[in-house]
Amino acid sequence: MADVKPATDERFLIYAGSENGGAMARRIKARLDAEKARADAAEAELESLADEFAQECDSRQAAEKLAKSATRSAEIEKGLRGEMQAAMDAAEKRVVELKATREWQPIEEYPPPEDERVCLSDGQYIVHGDIFTGKWRDDVGRALRPQPTHWQSLPDPPTSEPEEPKSSLPIHPGKNPNLPEGYSTGMDC
Repeated sequence: MADVKPATDERFLIYAGSENGGAMARRIKARLDAEKARADAAEAELESLADEFAQECDSRQAAEKLAKSATRSAEIEKGLRGEMQAAMDAAEKRVVELKATREWQPIEEYPPPEDERVCLSDGQYIVHGDIFTGKWRDDVGRALRPQPTHWQSLPDPPTSEPEEPKSSLPIHPGKNPNLPEGYSTGMDC
């Protein structure tokens, strides 16, 4: 608020110089000083309220930004949960598929493809072989006796270079004394 300027009117100055005028001038000056003090206090209060309002506006803007951020975070989380659930569902489906390919299938109910080498078992021994002209044979072409009752697919071959054997024991190819006559000493499944 602007400062109150003293009156410069000559009549006022003449009257203010008189005895009655001096008292009145002091009262007027006291009132003006009181009004100025109230105006200064009101101005300070107004500035304080303006500062509070600005802080409130900043707080509201910050709260709105935070709310938008929280909403966006919730949307991202929801999307990620959906993606994770889809990935988990796909993984579970793949596990079921892999288990189905790794389970022993009865030859009578589900015969293996004729042009595919598979793991074969009679319930006691496991070998790999195939069927040729209606007869089961091992990996070198010998007929299997006894006839296998179950089969499963061979796993896919490795795609990387083989690692060095971790065992220090030598690997000796040769006849396996645990297999009966007619069974292959090739790779067991």
